[in-house]
Amino acid sequence: VSLAVQVQQLYNVLSQAFPSLSSSSSSSSADNDDPIAVDVAGFSLGGRIALAFTSTYPQYVRKLHLTGVSAGRDAYASLILQSWKDVLQHPPPSSLAQNQNNNDNNNNHAHDKMALKSFAWSALLHTYSSTFLSSRPSSMIQTWVEHISQSNTRMGILSLLEQTHSQDENDEWHNVNMANKIHQSNYNRSKGSIQIVMGQDDQMTTLKEVQRLQQLLLGCHENDVVQPPKVYENCGHAVPIGVKATATEESQHSILYQTTNPGKSCWSSPFFSSMFLHTRFLLS
Repeated sequence: VSLAVQVQQLYNVLSQAFPSLSSSSSSSSADNDDPIAVDVAGFSLGGRIALAFTSTYPQYVRKLHLTGVSAGRDAYASLILQSWKDVLQHPPPSSLAQNQNNNDNNNNHAHDKMALKSFAWSALLHTYSSTFLSSRPSSMIQTWVEHISQSNTRMGILSLLEQTHSQDENDEWHNVNMANKIHQSNYNRSKGSIQIVMGQDDQMTTLKEVQRLQQLLLGCHENDVVQPPKVYENCGHAVPIGVKATATEESQHSILYQTTNPGKSCWSSPFFSSMFLHTRFLLS
């Protein structure tokens, strides 16, 4: 589940969807004056994957759209991430554990599901804005919690958090290093080729850190004047879902498609695993 593995999986998927992508990668640069390029968009972990893919294969990315992705985390976001890891590393005891007649596998399964439910509640409360959650019936939120706990494993989510959320700036897969790699590559940084947005109520990142990532990607200095990232009101970390639920139709198209013209594009996001081919290629 490391970013390196996720990048390769995304490349394989795109190669199957667009055979000319894999053929162009095997061609020499002299024979490949106009390599195929896709638009890549992602939020949260999907945004980190999009960032990692672009840093690895900059020649295949035409436009990069990131949502809820920043250069680093502040102290509060780091505490949220650590709390998730602790919940998943140390699942709470259940009443089944008190019954010595129960099978150990049943005990372990119950522990894992309780840990996943605790994680799911915390993730939802920290991912969505209060405006979004308070407008939903509690039964709907509970259904989401059940879905997350039933469709994932404790060790799977824990491994994902540990292997894809490095806070060590010496790690090559840290956002700062990936952004620097993109800036130093042959990635096309024409106007509009890089877009970064965030939710006003995002608890997992800050505007300062999002701006720092933007500056790194564009190769700007701290005092350079650049267009600020788009900030969506009444949205938390999951901007695409929050915008769809609370904003106008015009805003929905803005967040989802402002970097993707009809053609080839890719969408990455956490917790969802559907794929379809339309006028755009979306991986979510």
